[in-house]
Amino acid sequence: MIELKWDTEADALYIALTTAEWDHTDEVEDGTYVYADAHDNPIGIEVHHPERPWPLEQVLTHYSMSEQAAHELRAYFPQPALLPPAAHPPASVPVTVLAA
Repeated sequence: MIELKWDTEADALYIALTTAEWDHTDEVEDGTYVYADAHDNPIGIEVHHPERPWPLEQVLTHYSMSEQAAHELRAYFPQPALLPPAAHPPASVPVTVLAA
């Protein structure tokens, strides 16, 4: 079973696929990284700004993983892989009004 961890401060989502030992990281595209073991099996996926479309199908095509993990990823992230934007409170912006 995959595990999702969302770092709201960094606006990054980490998807843990296994508990295998990390060996290297591959950049799939800017903001999408696959963590892999020594045999190039994916152990996790990191997505920065996950509300944007990210290349899930490219990850699933390039890396071999269990059918269950692939099924769960597709269920969590239907294509295009979009998450609803995080609800942020409105920013307080000071406004200066200049008299004419």
